[in-house]
Amino acid sequence: MPDKTDKVKGAPSPRPATLADVAREAGVSQATASRSLSGSGYAGEATRSAVLAAANHLDYRPNPSARALRTSRTATLGVLVPNLTNPVHLPLLEGIGQVARADGLALLVADGDRSAAIERDQADLLVDHRVDAIVVGGVLADRGLGRRLRRRGLAVAEVDVESLAAAEAQAIEAAADALLNAGHRRVALLTLGPTRADGPRRTADARAQRWRQALRRGGGHLAWRQVPPVHGVDATWVRRLVDRADGPSALVCGSLPLAPPLLSALRSAGIHIPNQVSLVLFGATPWAQAYDPPLATIELDHAGLGQALARQALDAIGSASRRPPSRWEVTARFEARGSVGPPAGARGG
Repeated sequence: MPDKTDKVKGAPSPRPATLADVAREAGVSQATASRSLSGSGYAGEATRSAVLAAANHLDYRPNPSARALRTSRTATLGVLVPNLTNPVHLPLLEGIGQVARADGLALLVADGDRSAAIERDQADLLVDHRVDAIVVGGVLADRGLGRRLRRRGLAVAEVDVESLAAAEAQAIEAAADALLNAGHRRVALLTLGPTRADGPRRTADARAQRWRQALRRGGGHLAWRQVPPVHGVDATWVRRLVDRADGPSALVCGSLPLAPPLLSALRSAGIHIPNQVSLVLFGATPWAQAYDPPLATIELDHAGLGQALARQALDAIGSASRRPPSRWEVTARFEARGSVGPPAGARGG
C-alpha cells in the first residue's frame, strides 16, 4: 500500500497556504494575522505566537506580488555588472549579497557583457522586474546610465570613481616602489583591448597614467601596451616583447582575465618569473599565492566595495531625492611576493 504522502500520477499539487489559511488555523482574522506576521500594528504576544506557529505549521510564505502591491517594494535588489566572466565580480556579488540578505532582500543579477547597448537593455529588464534599487557593480561602458536611471526616479548606487582612483593610486605607488627598489626602470602595462567603450577606456587611461606618474618619480618608464584578445596572447608575442632592445624588465598584468593566457605564454616561451622578467598582477585571486613563484598583486577589496554599494542602495530606497550618499571608503593594497626580483642584467653569478 503506497504511503499517503506519495504523489498520485495526474493529481494536482497541493496549493500553497494563504493568509486566510493561517488566520483560520490560528483562529484570528486575516487583518490580525497580517499584523502579526509583518510586525506592524498591534497584536498581543499570545496572538502573535499563535499566528507564527500556524504559519510555520502550514509552511506559509507571503505572496510577493501581493506584498509588492501593498508596500511598493519587491524585496529584490538589482545588480548590473559590466562582465560576469571577470573573476573580480564574484567577491563583489558576495559583498552585495551579504548586505542584501541581512535586510531580507534577494538579488537579481544582470550582465552588461561589456556592451553599452546590452547594459541599457539589461537595466530596462531590471526596471521591468520592479527591483527596489539597482547597484551598478563596476565601471560600465555607458558611463551615463546610472544618472539616467536616477532621472527616472530609481534608487541607484554606483562606484565612486574618485574614491576608487585614490585607493588604487596608493597601491600602485607601493607596487611601483617595489619594482623601482628592485632595480627596474622599464615596465610594461598589459591590458585587454583596445576598447571604444567610454567607461572602460577612461578607466584604463587613468590607471596607466597613475602607473606612469608613480614610476617617473623614481626614474622609471612605463610602456603601456594593449595586447590582442585573449586567444592572441602567445609565446611568440611575449617573447618578441621581452627580447626587444628597449623591452621591459617587468610586466604589469592589468586584469585577471588576461593573467592565465599571459602566464601560459611566458611559460611556453621559456621566460622565467622573476629571473628573466618580474610580474605584478592587478587583481585578487586565491591562486596567485599558490603559483610558482607566488605572484605579487594589487588587490582591491571587492567584497567591501560590494557591501558599500549595497548599503548605498538600501539607504537610497525611499529617500526623497533617490540619491545615495556621495562618498564612501574603499581600500586597495599591494601584496609583495616572489614574482618581483631584480632585472636579469642586475643579477650576480
